[in-house]
Amino acid sequence: MATTSRAEHTRARVLDAALRTFAEGGLAGLTIQAIRDRCGVSVGSLYHHFGNRDGIALALYERSLLALLDRIQADALRTRSAKGLIRAMIVAYLDWVEANVDAARFLFAAPAELDPLASPALVQRKRARVLPLAQRALEHAAAGEVASLPPAYYELVVIGQVAETARRWLGGEPIDLGEARTILARTAWRALQP
Repeated sequence: MATTSRAEHTRARVLDAALRTFAEGGLAGLTIQAIRDRCGVSVGSLYHHFGNRDGIALALYERSLLALLDRIQADALRTRSAKGLIRAMIVAYLDWVEANVDAARFLFAAPAELDPLASPALVQRKRARVLPLAQRALEHAAAGEVASLPPAYYELVVIGQVAETARRWLGGEPIDLGEARTILARTAWRALQP
């Protein structure tokens, strides 16, 4: 157990260092040497835990994505109504982005270099977090509270507009996230009316 916890601690240190390195130098600055210099872990240990630089980047992407999805799931699944579910997903997404700017920027930047869908484990972990939300949407659809759509479209209607808003805000556009929470929740709710 001590070995596992030590390995987890090392992985967390490396990923924290990788995120800080990315925040300062972008994807181009995210090198094995820069990460090693920041966290003090040996190059051999970096390769042992992650395989290579892309392995570190993919692990950081997974950690960031799953943290975002965990936040959305936790907030959304506490709701009872269809409207509450939609609003909670939108607010949770934007709250997480606002509180985790560097990780959010990494989520938007990393797919340009990585292929996160090439990781079956990541796809499975993402699916495990999204499935309960899709099931809840389908329950609301069966009750006639929202439009009946194929499950993937609920995510596109609700999260697609939110992700684009977050991307633009992270890029420096003068978007008021408080206003965005209200407007996006209202427009997603209208789009999903039965």
